[in-house]
Amino acid sequence: MLKFLLTVLSLVFIFGNLYAQDQKEEIPIDGHLHTPDQIIKLLDQSKISYILKTGDSDFVFEENEPVIIYPEQFYLNVTDDRRELVAYHITEETSDHLLKTAEAMKQKDIKTALIEYQNCLKYVPQYWPLYTYIGDCFYMLDDFDSAAYYFQYSLDCNYYNYSTHWFYADLLYKAGQTEQVIDFMTTAHLLNRNHPNILEGLKLYRAELGKEWNDWSFKPQYQFEQDGDQVTINIGIDDVSYVGYILVKALWEFEPGYREKMQDGNESFSSTLEEKEAILGFLANDTTSIINDIISDGYVNEFILYEIMAPKSPRMLYLLPEDIFARIKEYVNKYH
Repeated sequence: MLKFLLTVLSLVFIFGNLYAQDQKEEIPIDGHLHTPDQIIKLLDQSKISYILKTGDSDFVFEENEPVIIYPEQFYLNVTDDRRELVAYHITEETSDHLLKTAEAMKQKDIKTALIEYQNCLKYVPQYWPLYTYIGDCFYMLDDFDSAAYYFQYSLDCNYYNYSTHWFYADLLYKAGQTEQVIDFMTTAHLLNRNHPNILEGLKLYRAELGKEWNDWSFKPQYQFEQDGDQVTINIGIDDVSYVGYILVKALWEFEPGYREKMQDGNESFSSTLEEKEAILGFLANDTTSIINDIISDGYVNEFILYEIMAPKSPRMLYLLPEDIFARIKEYVNKYH
């Protein structure tokens, strides 16, 4: 059963027309997306009592700390049948030299840091971030040709290192070679979705190069509280337009058997299916959103990956095939 305890009257009108339809209709749950009116019926017919609350100024929404990736942690290993993140193994000798480089960089002694980085290569020549750090030293010494050589070598060895793309973008911009700056910076952003400095750098370069960043986000605030057969859905006062999305999320999480039936034996695609159904619910309330254009243009999967999934699990973008990664970059360039 769906109950509304609302302080925003407009929500009643948003869903009022849906209740006028036949509530006795049996709705199949078989892996096919449901329309917003079917979602409302499923909630209303449920043995679970769903209570929708909004406008509670005393309710505090909990937000997880964003995950920021550090390049020293792992590299991407690609074989014919899989892509996996593998942790680097750092020797004791390498750790000693890295400590010396950290001290040298702290003292702004770039030449000493460069020597120590080069010494590290003797012990771990396949620790690919070293080539980026060496390139960065050359960059700070204004030796742009050497910096570019090491950045490119680092990318050839391990394309999925966000700092290499970031530093390379800075180098190209400073050298006046601006054609690829946005491309490198966008890749850096995708490889570290939640890194605030990279995003600010991307926005800055976009502005400088005449392609302003379209600064919007899809971040509905809501929380569920379950007490036996009662589920309370708390929605932020500024998030009323997301109510259709949030109701679908509640159905997937709490309705007995719903997720299993919708998976229909294909668990690997269930998260995407859930998000697509929730987006349909969102669009029922917001017909002017940019998301309408995104769906019409065929970028719904890229929207889900970039706006919803990657902020929670940024490493997932590393594991995507090159063609899908390229599509997400295309999506970002087109809609942001």
